Amino acid sequence: MTSFPMDVIVDILLRLPVISLLRFRCVSIQFCTLIDSPEFIRSHLKKSIETKNHRSLILSNKIPRSVDFDSLDSCVELDHHPFKSYRDFDIQVWGSCNGLVCLRNIKEDVLAIWNPSTRKSERFPVELGGCLCIICCYNPVRNDVWVMKDYGKKESWSKLFSVAPPQAIRSFKPMIPLGYSKSGYEVLLVEDDTELVWYDLENKAIEKIKTPRGMPVKFKPFVHVESLVTLNGEEETFVKNLEDKRKKKKINRPKKNEKKR
Repeated sequence: MTSFPMDVIVDILLRLPVISLLRFRCVSIQFCTLIDSPEFIRSHLKKSIETKNHRSLILSNKIPRSVDFDSLDSCVELDHHPFKSYRDFDIQVWGSCNGLVCLRNIKEDVLAIWNPSTRKSERFPVELGGCLCIICCYNPVRNDVWVMKDYGKKESWSKLFSVAPPQAIRSFKPMIPLGYSKSGYEVLLVEDDTELVWYDLENKAIEKIKTPRGMPVKFKPFVHVESLVTLNGEEETFVKNLEDKRKKKKINRPKKNEKKR
C-alpha cells in the first residue's frame, strides 16, 4: 500500500462494487482494516448514491430476485437470503434502503434486515414505513406522479410528470416510478407489476423494455444500492443522518448534457 499515495488507493477502492471490496479484504491486514472502517463504508455508500452506480432492482416474488438497474438484461435468484430454509412459503420484500433490504417471512410473520452484498442479516419483529412519492390515477385520462420536494412540508408537493395513454388504449395499467436513469432525463417505471418501461421526461414518451431473462411473470421491484453497511456498526448513525438529509434535499433536474442512461 506504500507504492501509491493513500488518497489514490482510497479513491480507487471507493469506485468498486462490494463483491470486489470483499475480495480485496484478503490482500493484507491494512486493506482489511481500511475496507471495514466506518469511514470507508460511509464514503463508499455516499459515492454510490451520488454517482448512481452499483444499483439493482430487488424483486418480490416468493423468492427474492435481482436485476441490474442499468442493463436490465437478466434476472437472477438470490438464494442466500435469511429465510432460504422456507422455500415453500412466500418471502416478501418490503423495501430497500442504503444497501439493506427488509424481508418478511409470511408463514412466521417475522421480518429480517438483510444485506445481499455481504450476506449478513438480523431478524426483527419490527415495522417500517414512509412515502415520498404518490401516483394519482385518473383512468382513462392520465397518471400523475407527485413528489415531496421538502420532506415533511405538504406545500412542497410538486407534480413531476404525467403519463397519458395512446389514443388506441382505453385504460391504464397501474404504474409506479422506481428511479432516475444516470442522466436524470428518464424514469424507470413498473407497469402493473408485470413490465418495466422507461419514461422520457424531455420527449414525454414511453419506451418498452425487453423482459429480462429469468424474470417472473408478476413481481414487485425495489431499487437497491450495494453497500458494506452492517446492522450493528458505527456507521448506523451516518446512515440515519444521510437518509434524513436525502429526505430534506430538494429534487433538482440536472443540467442538460449528452443523454445517457
